[in-house]
Amino acid sequence: MRAIERWSLAVGFTVLLAAPQAWLEFRSDAGAADPPPDLAAIVARAPAGWHDAAPAQVVDPREAAGARLFYDQVAVGQFAQPGAPAVTLVLTWSRDGFRRAGHEQEVCYRAQGFTVAGEQVTRLDAGGAQFPARVFNARRGEVVEDVLYWRVTGGKLDEGGREGVTDQLMLRLHTLRHIFTPGIPANLMVRVSHQRQAAAPPTSANAAFVRAFLGTLGPAGRDLLTGR
Repeated sequence: MRAIERWSLAVGFTVLLAAPQAWLEFRSDAGAADPPPDLAAIVARAPAGWHDAAPAQVVDPREAAGARLFYDQVAVGQFAQPGAPAVTLVLTWSRDGFRRAGHEQEVCYRAQGFTVAGEQVTRLDAGGAQFPARVFNARRGEVVEDVLYWRVTGGKLDEGGREGVTDQLMLRLHTLRHIFTPGIPANLMVRVSHQRQAAAPPTSANAAFVRAFLGTLGPAGRDLLTGR
């Protein structure tokens, strides 16, 4: 094959890879006015038997270090019940579920200096139906934070797989498919966590809160948060 032919193939292949990303840039900017869900109203809802341990907050990602790189909206609530540790609920939403989706929380905690262990996928109950979520514990000094989270992109629940090379390839193919369909899928992440002393045994507070919290929502709210 002559040099000019190889050069032409290389240029053509580069354009083929770059064009979808450029088109997604245009599509995402065009859809920037789409209204986000009301995360503030969701985190302000205390389940039966629980009470607000701190006022609910809506964090402006433009003012939060790191968050502005990923999210368009961040809402935080803290809840407690007698005899149980306070649980923190974090909801994030991004209108671009491809390039600005909620990232793996294990990576986030490691970047903050935590030692992460116990990573696994568990199943939670939402109105009688089960769905997968990822759990792990993050330790720094003598304090351990037990974390549970899941992500929903375009209304589809992340089944808990790792973000390896194959996962990234499949995401790329999924991205290409959306070039020919209207809309860029939004991403929602739900994270529930609580802290304990390293010497204390793990508790079921996170899972108990999720069951109670989802039970306070109507069908539309549960579908939004669990992707069903």
